[in-house]
Parts: sequence; C-alpha cells; structure tokens
Amino acid sequence: MGRDVAHACFVVRRRSDDSARAPALLVLDTNTWHAYNTWGGRSLYTGGNTVSHARPFGRGMLWRPEVDRNDRKARPVRWGEEPDVDGAIFQRYRTEHDYPAAIGSAGWFTHARRFVEWAEGAGHRFDYAVSSDLERDPDALAGYDTVLSVGHDEYWSAGQRRAVEDHVRRGGNVASFSGNTMFWQVRLDDSEEDGPGRLGLRAVPPLRQGHAAWRRRFRRVPRRPLDAGGRRARATPSSSPRGCTAMPVTPTSPVSATGTP
Repeated sequence: MGRDVAHACFVVRRRSDDSARAPALLVLDTNTWHAYNTWGGRSLYTGGNTVSHARPFGRGMLWRPEVDRNDRKARPVRWGEEPDVDGAIFQRYRTEHDYPAAIGSAGWFTHARRFVEWAEGAGHRFDYAVSSDLERDPDALAGYDTVLSVGHDEYWSAGQRRAVEDHVRRGGNVASFSGNTMFWQVRLDDSEEDGPGRLGLRAVPPLRQGHAAWRRRFRRVPRRPLDAGGRRARATPSSSPRGCTAMPVTPTSPVSATGTP
C-alpha cells in the first residue's frame, strides 16, 4: 500500500455484565506503543518526557507487508545461522522501507499480531483491553480468570500494576508472554495540552539524580509479596535482570496449568 493509505486501531471491550465474555483478557501493551511512537514529535527515547495518546502511530506500527523475520529488532536465528548481533539486518530493512525504529520494539504488527494469529488459530478465546483500561476502569479485570501480557509490555503505570496485583489476590491468574515486562514506570496524565478528555503518558521522575532520563524502574520500587491464588509467593523486583523484571512471582507450593501442551 502506498502513502495515500493510513491505518488506525481501536479496541472494543465487552461489557462487564456480558455473559458471553471469554475466560481470558489480553491487555495490549499500548503504553509501550505510545512510549516508542515518534509520530509528530518526540518519544520517551528521543528527548520527550511526555507523549500523547491522541496522536497517530508511526508508519508500520499497525500494519505493513508481512515478512518472515527481518522486521524484528531481536531477529530469530535458525539452526546454523550467525545471529544479527548488532541488528544490521533489521536496520537495513526498516531504512529501505522508511519505517521508524519503533517497529522493532513496539506496535501491534510485530508482537501482538503474531500471538493473536497463533492463539486464535489454535482455538483460544480472549477479550481485549489496552494498558490504560486497567488503571482507569476498576472493573476492567472483573470476571476474567486470566490476564495475558504479550510481546514487549515494558511501560506500566502504578495503577495498572495495582489492578493486576488485586486480580492475583482475588485468585486470578496472570500469564506473561512478554520480554522486558514492567521495566519502566509511567504515569497517566490528563493534560490540557492534549485537549479535554485526552490522555497522555508521562514518565515518572527518577528516584535519584542522573538516573535514566525521566523514567523510574519498577524494579527499584519496593513491593510487598503477592498472594498468588491463595498460595504464598514472593516477588523479587529489585534483583531481577534486565529483560525479566518487575514482578516475577515464585510460589512456595507447586502451581500447575491444565489444558496446556
């Protein structure tokens, strides 16, 4: 498709009293999409400390012609291949097609789309929400057995995290198929600059001067242990390595998942 075609996305949520709701809720990692988005201005990686939810996503973040592997920053390696350590193959692909660097880290097309195509093709059912729903709607997780996090779910607000913690304490499940999960803490902000009722994403100031520009790492925020579905569990956000951080839950008794391969 040429540049005379643009793409937009919206998420239709089920009513809380809908008896046809799915057993699981897939929360699209839209906070991360916005954090990386450079359309019309700066992202949280290019000098900004606030980004608007009211602007379009950059070219290729929602749709682009499908390719096998070259559109991923961490390109999968096949047996006997040399890994693309410096991302040269990805950078060549995205510059040739004039895509922003963000497509390798965020957006619907790279991670969530692939998961949804596989899961729905395998017969799994789930409803949808976006990152900010968990903070702004106290009933967003009500009635769901499992909350799913997929892809690169890096940017979370404190309210979003509290909603998931409360869900776990009520006996609910959380399944993370995401890398770098819950690494940076951000704040949802109703800014007059974006117009009435328009939501923005504001980076939380660091805990100390000189810490990575206007963002706070969740792993540096002390958290109390979680109660994982009635089992005592411990969370170790302060000692987790980059890429697997923020809320690892280690049950003190075995946990099994039924119906999984």
